[in-house]
Amino acid sequence: MTPCTCCQTARQYSQHNHFSLGCLYCGARIIQHLATLPISPQDCARRRRSELALWVSHGHSEAQIRALAKGDQAPLQPETPQPDSKTPKPRR
Repeated sequence: MTPCTCCQTARQYSQHNHFSLGCLYCGARIIQHLATLPISPQDCARRRRSELALWVSHGHSEAQIRALAKGDQAPLQPETPQPDSKTPKPRR
């Protein structure tokens, strides 16, 4: 999986408000972000439904986005582990 640059940047800068339509975690993060805007509850719900439909139309699972968006922390793509240089490589 290619690391999402938006998630990588948001990990360092919590106020980063760029989102990639190819990233499930960005979809959940924008839905969380919309709840922080100073708009009416009705407008917020409408905008969140609209964003969810957009992400689903790009092939993401509605259930997964909803589950990620319900969390307390910002959903970010898991970091890919860096290869440990001390781990011996298997011999052929």
